Amino acid sequence: MGNPMDGNIVNKKTAVVGIGGVGGYMAAMLGQVCPHLTVAARGGRGEAIRENGLVLHSDYKGELKVRPERVVPVREMGVQDYIFVCVKNYSLEEVCREMEDSVGDDTVIIPVMNGVDPGEKIRNLIGKGTVVDSLIYIVAFAERDYSITQQGDFANLRIGIQNPDEEQKRKIEEVSRLLAAADIDHAVAEDIELAVWRKYILNCAYNVASAYYDNTIGQLRSDPVKAKEYEALVTEAYNVALAKGVHVKPAHKDAIIHRFYYELAENATSSLQRDIREGKRAEIDTFSGYIVREGKKLGLEMPVSEKMYQGLKRKKPSMDVWLEEAKQDENASRCGMYLFHNGVVRETPKAQARLGEADAGTVSGMEFSYDAQLADAAAARVRRMPGIFYVRVWLNEGMLDVGDDIMQVLIGGDVRPHVVDALQELVGELKENCVREQEIISR
Repeated sequence: MGNPMDGNIVNKKTAVVGIGGVGGYMAAMLGQVCPHLTVAARGGRGEAIRENGLVLHSDYKGELKVRPERVVPVREMGVQDYIFVCVKNYSLEEVCREMEDSVGDDTVIIPVMNGVDPGEKIRNLIGKGTVVDSLIYIVAFAERDYSITQQGDFANLRIGIQNPDEEQKRKIEEVSRLLAAADIDHAVAEDIELAVWRKYILNCAYNVASAYYDNTIGQLRSDPVKAKEYEALVTEAYNVALAKGVHVKPAHKDAIIHRFYYELAENATSSLQRDIREGKRAEIDTFSGYIVREGKKLGLEMPVSEKMYQGLKRKKPSMDVWLEEAKQDENASRCGMYLFHNGVVRETPKAQARLGEADAGTVSGMEFSYDAQLADAAAARVRRMPGIFYVRVWLNEGMLDVGDDIMQVLIGGDVRPHVVDALQELVGELKENCVREQEIISR
């Protein structure tokens, strides 16, 4: 695949978008050899990297600290030669809009993401440059101080393009040389679709079951009922791949199940599980919704996947956990009061509850979505109000039923008037400008 220390490759403009666990690992490794590395980060994360550098605590590669040449928002990256996209799937469309001007005809985009279709989405949304598909096997996450922790003795990529032409093969080789120069373990997959689906089938069980039960892998496999459900999740996802024409074989399915019983660590948890537990926006649709919808389109029975998808959509953060964490915050000693708001889908429509329309029908459900950037900005503004020292927000999304939670908001401050004003301000801002509520009305 060429000389790993090819100076021409490492001296090109390289960017990493999304500095969570995966993106942080990629950026730290690339930053050792790429003098023109741009990291796309904003807010507290961007400030921390600019001031302290990007810090990686890696079981596999040791302690690393790099200082990227530039730390800027996505829109300010400028045209890049290579862009590694390491964001959550729900952010991909927004990120593509923001990085459109950073992609030239010769730019290579490498999505290192969950799911089976981020590459195809980028091709459709941006329409220029070359997208090299990839997947990564890694356990990594961002700490509260924005440093990155990588656990275990592996961090391995697969890269490729399905049925590439000669020009695409050249781009794949370039990416391979860049990864080799940065000491990032990887291989070029001849059938990248198969490689992506093999990991995805694993995650349709690993992430989904661990998040649904909020169990470690050890807890799942020690319970015969949960272990059988884990196997069923693998089989259902495998059947979808088979029906879609992916070159999966029974041996691939058997290997995933074998890994569950004999290879995964007893205390292993998943990113989906951690995100839901911490009240973060979670990739429920990526790991569960997508496979359920595809299975239904193909006429397949998906009973366990469907059950867990519906259950995951209704999971919400624990207010007891939130309060416990709030009271461990560095500003907890300044808080004399906490107020909590829990919004739910009600049966009475807005037209009746707020405008007094008597014949407005009955709400049977709600399609709910939100703009994460606007919600974060609203929370940040309220955090700067007088006497406010703690703000936390969780927003649901998707098709919700009556009684399902819409949002949770926790405000901590010095005295009651300040906290009440802040709670009213933030909930009002979220409802008016940050969320989209489409009531499903029955008459």
